[in-house]
Amino acid sequence: GDLGYFSFDHSDEWVAKGVHAAMEVFDDLQNIVEQLGDDTRKKVPPPDMSSKLVTNLDIQGVSDSGERMIRRKLELNIPSMLFPGQIHEAINNVYNGGGLERITYELSAQTASEEASGTGPFPYTLIIDAKEKENNMLGVGFRYDSKNSASLLLKLSLQHRLGYGSTTWIGARLGEQTRLNLETYIPFNIESPYGVGGGISYTDFSVRLFTEAEPSVVRADQQSYDARLYVSRSIGSDALIKTGLRGEHVISDPPGFSSANDNWESSIFKKTFYSAEIIFQADTRNHTSLPQQGLRTYLKAQFAEKTIGSGATFRHFIADTEFYQPLTHSLSLTGRMAVTRGSGPNLPPNYITFVGGFYPPPVMTGRFLPLYGKQKQELHGRSGQILKAGLQWISSEDVFFEISGNSGTAGDNWTLNAEELSYGLGLTAGVLTAIGPVSVTFAGDKFSARPQVGLNIGIRF
Repeated sequence: GDLGYFSFDHSDEWVAKGVHAAMEVFDDLQNIVEQLGDDTRKKVPPPDMSSKLVTNLDIQGVSDSGERMIRRKLELNIPSMLFPGQIHEAINNVYNGGGLERITYELSAQTASEEASGTGPFPYTLIIDAKEKENNMLGVGFRYDSKNSASLLLKLSLQHRLGYGSTTWIGARLGEQTRLNLETYIPFNIESPYGVGGGISYTDFSVRLFTEAEPSVVRADQQSYDARLYVSRSIGSDALIKTGLRGEHVISDPPGFSSANDNWESSIFKKTFYSAEIIFQADTRNHTSLPQQGLRTYLKAQFAEKTIGSGATFRHFIADTEFYQPLTHSLSLTGRMAVTRGSGPNLPPNYITFVGGFYPPPVMTGRFLPLYGKQKQELHGRSGQILKAGLQWISSEDVFFEISGNSGTAGDNWTLNAEELSYGLGLTAGVLTAIGPVSVTFAGDKFSARPQVGLNIGIRF
């Protein structure tokens, strides 16, 4: 009916529909009961919600490492008096932490012992039966948007290959922006939130460079080869902080645009450098394609110094956060603020920030920022900034609308001068399908001008 993909939290409506459907055939159901006879009906007693003395824990169906993981994440004091609600919440936390295909539990009464045969509470054993996820998974994705054409995503995930809890990803993004990536993560042990990771990747992408000195847009082709090694710490199930080292070889033709002299350099940029970085990321959104509530945050600080062996001296910072705050059952307030800053005498061209367009490529996190009212990558500079606010409405049939306004710019420095900022307004309409959102966006910076139009099909990646 009118309950769709996003109706997970509409439990009252689901129940009402079930009751309504049963009442429509109530006479038929009553006839079945009468034909079977009253003696076949059994009264089910209400569940016992009182606390129980749980003295033992029995975990079945998993490996020794999986059992240690469940015991760590369960966070129940055993032996102790436990309510069913406490146990249920603990089991949910274990499942939500990932790594398990399924998990069930029961409380089993123990044989009365001398200690339990008196006036004290009767002891129970908490029996948990679980199944670990299969080791391998292959994912395939396709998307299209009118600004970046079609893209194909292939991703292979391998579990437990380098020790229990380890994950290895092999990915390929093919299209106007190409990225090949191999990455792995290994926890220190199954009980620890700490782990080590690393990876190698190749990225090939192009940028559009607008200048007043050039009558046409200049296309710059950039390639990046990088290797990274980091130590990370998970914070709950929604956040992660990691710090590490990165080596990168960059090729750019042309190498970049200098706003100081309005000229293009003729030589191709080729440079290898090494840097240290620290990253914090958190995501509490209730859906990745079309969230209605939650917060996403990405913070990064990166440092490179020639005096300690790097081929460049620069600093690069990213702070990007967006939120979704429900106002009603279907309406949410949305917002995003992002700032980037590059400094130093040797800032590589692939660390320039580009601002403008509807669907920024995701291949270089934080380097491309959307801005209604400007063409794709129309603004660029060492620093970038955007501010966006809007309203999003999602119907029970998975049709959605969003109207939002934004401001932003790019240059050598941040600015709060309203006259130096660009402004835009956008209206998006779409529907969530089995292949992801399908939407069309109309945007511009003034009502008198013809709006820009963008088409999106599929989940963004």
